[in-house]
Amino acid sequence: MKPINNTPRLAARGASVGVAQRAVLNVVRKPARTVAVVVIIGFCIAIFLTMTLVSNSISGRTNFLSADAATLITITPAGESGGGGFFFGGGNTMSPSVVSEVQGTPGAAFIQPVVQYTNGTFSPGSGGGPPTSFPTIVYGEDPGSPLVVGTEVNPTVVSGRALNSGDSSSMVAEVGSTYASDNSVTLGSTIQFNGTTLTVVGIYSTGQSFASSSVVVPLSTGQAIAGTSDLREIYVTANSAGDVDSVTSTLQNEVGDGYDVVPLSSIASEIQSSLNSIYDSSQTGLYLALITGAAVMVFVMVLATRERTKEIGVMKAIGFRNDTVVTQFLTESMVFAVVGFGIGVGLAELLSPTIGQLVLEQGGGAGPGGGGRFLFFGPSLSLSASPELIAATFVLAVGLGVLGALYPIVRAVRLRPAEALRYE
Repeated sequence: MKPINNTPRLAARGASVGVAQRAVLNVVRKPARTVAVVVIIGFCIAIFLTMTLVSNSISGRTNFLSADAATLITITPAGESGGGGFFFGGGNTMSPSVVSEVQGTPGAAFIQPVVQYTNGTFSPGSGGGPPTSFPTIVYGEDPGSPLVVGTEVNPTVVSGRALNSGDSSSMVAEVGSTYASDNSVTLGSTIQFNGTTLTVVGIYSTGQSFASSSVVVPLSTGQAIAGTSDLREIYVTANSAGDVDSVTSTLQNEVGDGYDVVPLSSIASEIQSSLNSIYDSSQTGLYLALITGAAVMVFVMVLATRERTKEIGVMKAIGFRNDTVVTQFLTESMVFAVVGFGIGVGLAELLSPTIGQLVLEQGGGAGPGGGGRFLFFGPSLSLSASPELIAATFVLAVGLGVLGALYPIVRAVRLRPAEALRYE
């Protein structure tokens, strides 16, 4: 009876047991290259995550300028509506008597006078870029009329209550959710501006970045904080979007050339254009990150396969099955991908707020007109990755690993042992 040769079968069985261990050892035997590869892949995944978060946030706020903006009109001293002063507290003010001039305007639903106090200063960006930090704006408004913050009328109260007519002479405040978070403010907290102490009775939420960092107080309280009864602006709301043009024209005739009467709908179109540009840029960054990550993975695995052609031949010559060789290269590629994924998630957690804000500010422009408008009315980005997005990114990383292993798999299956052993 002819003896049965079990050597190839036993070799293959032993190979399958240690395939994962060998794959990991192969990854780490060139540590410099391994570190470079996983960092590059990690950076690509971080960019992908960040750009996805920016895209989702912008997409979710495509119509962030609420329906209220379609009917809101502002009255400011002449020359203020186009510059940064209109939004951030510089420039001229107007007498409260202007309110009586515009009372009873046909087609106007309500009139909201606003006094403004700026707490803090801008920290300018380098090279004339967008500011790196902003002051807190305190708005004094008549609590007997609907409150206007940014472009929202009576923004959503997430905690406590809104200011009401009973607060007309009270030292109370309604604060934005971003201000509350940044300053560890809760209901009942006391805050102070220009020597005036206020009790927080409500926290509001708005999708607009600067408005969420602001504080609203009763008109008389705001005048006490600002040290003047002069108004910064007046909001007028038309009964409907169809009335805006006629109300704007009537108001301009009533107040004269010393004032700018501007419907916010004209600003909304500028901001929406900037948002669309930011969305397109974030999508481009997302796709470039994917392409770069895939290219790096494929290149590294192709290089690894060429370097170990003779090794593949030896493995197949001593009885390693194709599936064992394929599993080893697939495991190596997965190690690169999974480690890169971990690094990418960590980098995204650290860098996404900074990168996202830079993308938002650069997209909005740094100028005093369009840039100032965008920074004020622009959306506040939500850059916290959901478990679903993390899971989807992990699947993407695994996909990159599979893509990187395709060439080694095809080459290993087709390679003949004799040909491989002659390879130099």
